[in-house]
Amino acid sequence: AMGYLVEVLHSWYLDQVWELKGKFEYTNNGAGTVMESLYSSWDEGVWEPSMKTTYVYQPTGELVEMLIQHWIEGEWVNWTKTEYVLPGNRMAAESFYYQWDDTMEDWVIIQWTQFTYNTNSLIALEYAQNWADSRGWVNAYQETYTYIDDIYLDEMVEQLWEDSAWLNNKQIAYNYDVNWIEVERLV
Repeated sequence: AMGYLVEVLHSWYLDQVWELKGKFEYTNNGAGTVMESLYSSWDEGVWEPSMKTTYVYQPTGELVEMLIQHWIEGEWVNWTKTEYVLPGNRMAAESFYYQWDDTMEDWVIIQWTQFTYNTNSLIALEYAQNWADSRGWVNAYQETYTYIDDIYLDEMVEQLWEDSAWLNNKQIAYNYDVNWIEVERLV
């Protein structure tokens, strides 16, 4: 039988002692796909629920929605939702990110993201815009991914939109051994 990830414990090293801080618990379907994750904090010997993420998939297995809720005063409260648009090629072409508005009791759109892929169906560009009520959609960030032989991730560069120009923000470079196993990630 195949095993599936069901729990991850988080500990921090404080004052030369490992201190348990929290855990993720995963609920999988029969195929091992994560349907729900629950984050709980360790508080004075008791697990306190904090955040729940629910995943919705197409029958063919592609993620189409991710809902995040927080545990507030004894109940799960909507927090954020991401919807993925998948055309015929089964890869996300774009996503819409929403936040829950308690006053309106409805989802409010915050961000739109577009994904572009290389010839091997690996992400090449992630481009996002934020919704600004008075100005409509405004550029937010873009992440460009480069690959060795269109297969092995070589570098990711993130740029932020500031003062009408793309400015470098973050770069991650990947190094591999002779068997193409990642051995180092430089951030």
